[in-house]
Amino acid sequence: MGVNIKFIKLEEEISDENSVENTKDGRLRRGNRSRELIASAMVALVDEGNPKPNAKAISERAGVSLRLVFHHFEDMESLYEAGAQLQVKRHWNQITRISTDLPLDNRINEFVAQRSTVYEGIGPVRRATAALDLTSEFMSEMRVQVKFQLRKHAEETFKPELSRAKNREQILDAIEILGSFEAWDVQRRFNTRSKEETSLLIENVLKLLLNCNLE
Repeated sequence: MGVNIKFIKLEEEISDENSVENTKDGRLRRGNRSRELIASAMVALVDEGNPKPNAKAISERAGVSLRLVFHHFEDMESLYEAGAQLQVKRHWNQITRISTDLPLDNRINEFVAQRSTVYEGIGPVRRATAALDLTSEFMSEMRVQVKFQLRKHAEETFKPELSRAKNREQILDAIEILGSFEAWDVQRRFNTRSKEETSLLIENVLKLLLNCNLE
């Protein structure tokens, strides 16, 4: 089961009632498909190297009119929010439970592998929407939920080691930092390490951290 992060920006609520609601539900479904098509076009442009595509470029990529873009999204901020939500839908289910029956080194390797896959996938859009953390309540809340779920995942993955550590919360804080997108991005962008080099670095530091605190 993937990390459980749920939002409602990408889709409007669809009623399950039968009756006169069927017509309305059909319109909502078509509208949701259009919203996802437009958000997907924005994400594709960002992934291809355009960090701030305008509405015209997005409409052309989606094959819809500029008017339809702003019919579904009141402004560019709400469109970027939907793009970030689409990334949640596409990528975060790759963060799955790691059995604590596995040896520590195996768990560390899988922990880093899962996060590297997600971070490589969300990287361009995460960077493009970073400024919205300060202005968008939706984006701010999404980051909080992501942080909470990733910390919980780390806590569950390394539960045997944390249960024996005297400074449990500090060790968990350190794991959270090492397993964060920000730590990954520093190595990939600013230290210009490859995906493989970054994974190996984080794996080695996690092994030192957890093994040293259990001696």
